[in-house]
Amino acid sequence: MKILSFAPDLPRTEADSRFTLRAVAGYLIPDSFSNWVGVMLLTFLASWAGVVLGQYVSAGADILWPPNGLLLAILLRVPRRNWSSYLACSVVANIAVHLIYPFAIGQTLMFSAANVVEIMLAASWLSRDEQWNTDLTQLRSLGAFALYGVLLAPLAATLFLEVNLALF
Repeated sequence: MKILSFAPDLPRTEADSRFTLRAVAGYLIPDSFSNWVGVMLLTFLASWAGVVLGQYVSAGADILWPPNGLLLAILLRVPRRNWSSYLACSVVANIAVHLIYPFAIGQTLMFSAANVVEIMLAASWLSRDEQWNTDLTQLRSLGAFALYGVLLAPLAATLFLEVNLALF
């Protein structure tokens, strides 16, 4: 008698396992190691600036978070297959900066997850249109960027963060 399971079948052979590992690793390998290191450095410095700016606000969170805008601009310029590697380097930079300052690890992980949600939503919404033009001097592009990148994605990330904080 076969037991029904909702979990996906795991690879059964060594060749299947190697294929799965290569497929997963393919999404984590950046298009250029020097670009990846540059993005890591830029997001680290922008995260540092965001934390320093947040020290002057008594909101309990960073109101202005420059790395998200920086990474959104980068993601809109690289192929989707490289998004995971750049998101991973941003998460590492964000966590490193938050651990340098006296943030709790749980708070750091929640903020990093909310940042990933914000960036992924904005990048996905802005790049879903094949006609997307990154020229923000055009009114249509600027309006889409303002709607998705400045308003809706941060609101969705805030909702994600608040729901998780309420649950945990």
